[in-house]
Amino acid sequence: MAGTKTYQQVDRSFFDTTRFSFAVEVELDCSPEQLFTVFEDAHAWTVWADALKKVEWTSPKPFGPGATRTVTLPGGRVADEVFFAWERGKHMAFYFERGNMPLEAFAENYDVTDLGDGRCKLVWKVALIPTGAGKVLLPIFRPVMQWQLNGMMKSLQKYIGQQSFEGAMPAGAR
Repeated sequence: MAGTKTYQQVDRSFFDTTRFSFAVEVELDCSPEQLFTVFEDAHAWTVWADALKKVEWTSPKPFGPGATRTVTLPGGRVADEVFFAWERGKHMAFYFERGNMPLEAFAENYDVTDLGDGRCKLVWKVALIPTGAGKVLLPIFRPVMQWQLNGMMKSLQKYIGQQSFEGAMPAGAR
């Protein structure tokens, strides 16, 4: 990818220490295991996360810490991701290792809580350090970014609602 650079490697503390951190919480009509089945499906991301045009896992299943994938975003933007946490059904987190976006660092964290009855709660955090004009523009557009992230979670809710998971509970049992 043209203009590729290496980003700062981060860990879970990044979400609490960076100036630009966003969080969205949503309840979903699926079990934590079913949610991770969706997360493991490269194509599914491109359906519910409109910011992603292509997702390609570059490491084999089973996924775990150290798993990698490449994501393509609009405008020819590309990033190689490294998962630094993966506990299926509970938690996963990744950072951008390399890419062609004006960033110093970028990471996402997904915490999942089992609510019982085939439901779960997802807390999604996104954290970044922009470079260039983004340092000035992101504070101004922070509400727009939060709105976009909320919209993606609504899309995930809709996508989950359209799935028929093997072994899923009948609708009347929820």
